[in-house]
Amino acid sequence: MKITYLGTGTYGADDRALTSFLVNDELLLDVGSGTIRQLQMLGKDLAKINTIIITHYHPDHFSDVLSFLVRRKVNKITSQLTIVGPKNIRSMTVQMIKNYGSDIFTTADEIEEIGIDFVELVDSEKEVNGYKIISRTAKHGECRPASCYQINQVSFSGDSTRCVGLDEIIRSSSQAFLDSTKNLPSDDTHLNIGGVLEYAEQYPNKKFYLIHRGDYDLPDLPSNAFAPDDGDEIKIEEAK
Repeated sequence: MKITYLGTGTYGADDRALTSFLVNDELLLDVGSGTIRQLQMLGKDLAKINTIIITHYHPDHFSDVLSFLVRRKVNKITSQLTIVGPKNIRSMTVQMIKNYGSDIFTTADEIEEIGIDFVELVDSEKEVNGYKIISRTAKHGECRPASCYQINQVSFSGDSTRCVGLDEIIRSSSQAFLDSTKNLPSDDTHLNIGGVLEYAEQYPNKKFYLIHRGDYDLPDLPSNAFAPDDGDEIKIEEAK
């Protein structure tokens, strides 16, 4: 599995784009504002992307979905696209089109006509375009719905403090990409770096990557914790 860091930052970060990942150049995890620009700057082909996974509906994780759909239409990309997300993923996308994309899309139903379908995944699992995707409920303050995911053997938290769902997917993953918004212990909305390092200590044989970072100086990290930058790529060898 190849993972490209399109962005590793959170709102307010001066030197990093908003957090988003590209898996094997074909699966996009979270699409906050600026993600499409990051894809273009890194020379990625939007036509190859067949899956988008959304953790929750805050704009730094969801707002560029409309930009992505508009670019597909403008570039006449008609290959199948599956958008996976928490409860109401289709209606949230349709509402965005109605509010902001009416000059591009004649009707909201047109998104299905041009090869886009939706998978609402709530505390369940499904194979989507060759990936086993497990969804678990995340805890992000009062933001509901919010999900964290395991994709094959790798887990992603989006925004989430420690919770039952996040514990579960980390236990069954070899590597985890976790919300490190502040250089503080976990709070009610974010895991923060303190929570990530607690997981790293609990699971010394797993690898942990600090994402969704604000502007702060990193402390000394244990050997199984890493702080990637925008544009970095890593390859993960998955067990057969």
